[in-house]
Amino acid sequence: SQAGASSRALQMGEIITMTSEYDNVIVGGDFNIETLSEMDVMKRGGFMCGNGGIFGDHLTQPRPNPIYPVDNICVKGDNINLQLFSVLTNYELSDHYPTIIDIIIG
Repeated sequence: SQAGASSRALQMGEIITMTSEYDNVIVGGDFNIETLSEMDVMKRGGFMCGNGGIFGDHLTQPRPNPIYPVDNICVKGDNINLQLFSVLTNYELSDHYPTIIDIIIG
């Protein structure tokens, strides 16, 4: 919903503010978004996101037929880069498929 998207945008803004004093930041988890365009808040805040970014768009919830791209890993910093975001579809740990990403630091 639009109200939910606004609330999530405010929460992402808080993450951006809370991490603004750090040179390198990794944030991952269930962002509860309905569309990947909601992650634009993080991108405008200087973050690179694994889901909905250079690695394509990945639906992760609900399992086994996901329709939402809720799970993401985002990084910010000159010395940190993302490589190879994947969704692990062979695991049944929750109603989400787990995600994994290679992070290069240095």
